[in-house]
Amino acid sequence: MDAPMPRLGTLKLAMARGSLTWGNNGIIHCTPTFVNTLANLEHLNLNHFPFDWEEVAGTFSKLRTLMLTNQRHCITFDRLFQMIGNNPLLEEIVLINIEPNGESPILWSPDLTLPPRLRSFRLSGTVKILNNILSRVQFPSTLDALVIVATASWSQSDASLWIKMMSPLSATIQRLHERNGPSTISLIDEAACFWKTEARDTGFKLKFRNLGSAFALKCIASLANTLPRTRDVPHLGFVAESTLVENPDTLAALVTIQTLTFIQISIEVGNLQLVRFFEVLGTTKSDANSDTMSFPNLQYLKLCKWRLDIDGIIQAMKQRFLRGLGAGPSRPHYRLRVDLTAPRPVWFADPERPKVIVSIDKLKEPRDIVGIRSVRSGCSVKQPGMLAVVWSEEEGREVWA
Repeated sequence: MDAPMPRLGTLKLAMARGSLTWGNNGIIHCTPTFVNTLANLEHLNLNHFPFDWEEVAGTFSKLRTLMLTNQRHCITFDRLFQMIGNNPLLEEIVLINIEPNGESPILWSPDLTLPPRLRSFRLSGTVKILNNILSRVQFPSTLDALVIVATASWSQSDASLWIKMMSPLSATIQRLHERNGPSTISLIDEAACFWKTEARDTGFKLKFRNLGSAFALKCIASLANTLPRTRDVPHLGFVAESTLVENPDTLAALVTIQTLTFIQISIEVGNLQLVRFFEVLGTTKSDANSDTMSFPNLQYLKLCKWRLDIDGIIQAMKQRFLRGLGAGPSRPHYRLRVDLTAPRPVWFADPERPKVIVSIDKLKEPRDIVGIRSVRSGCSVKQPGMLAVVWSEEEGREVWA
């Protein structure tokens, strides 16, 4: 009597570089015996392993996790989403650099509602592929994590395509904000700049690759500014090298993002771009109804690698203070902190803690911002009218001195 056929619970397969089928889109056929072992499979992870999906896709019905990497031209959109729809127990889906064959899903009549137990959906690829997928799926209320990594190509430089990709996600992102807190939006390109908030395993995360800085900012602004401005507004941050701020188009795009709460800029040696940024920071824009200060929700500004005087930041802070930003009964706990960090002791006395923080909720009048000297661990050097912060070993935190 033959032994019973083993039933696999987890299957992980990866094609080694240098193999005969690596990079040539070769399809690996499956024997009926192998297909029969997949009936109870719960976890499937394929990395550059080109299955013949016509042979195996209908076998899966109990998957809990599905991870497909580099599955190029070996599966159609129709087959991919048919398989997802046939696995209602799926809790995690990861699709990285897949390029399905066949017709675009835009031609399908029904939208795909992802499995009701899905908690994590991670998608990476070119913007055209992502748009084809995101425009046709509906996310369940159980979703805790949505991670999208979009890569630009030379043929996909049209801003409308990127904005179109993001537009269906607004309601889902807002729901993730309310449940899991701040989002992470990262911009990865040659300028070494990226969006940043605290790292989380849940919530919404978006990364752009190989996309021009100003272009990406405009795309993100269209999404960020559509989210309701409530207490659950996303804590979006921006981190950039000086070359980014030096570009007037990029700076103009940055200003349009009203939900920014954190900005960090690295300035090598003092340059005109720092002056330009300070001018924008303290600028009031007039519209038909009222005057609006740039970055109205800004709470934290960090300046790195710069070593000139602080006249520019003082003037910008005065402008913001006079406008009432950071003060008032409607926002008693709101404050704008400015963190000045130097890479080495230039005019700071202590190289280990070269940091000074100015907090606007400590200001009674604009004249209180007149200058900053050095700060040391455990003590501060101040002059009349100056603000400083010191490190308290007893409390384990920075305190005002």
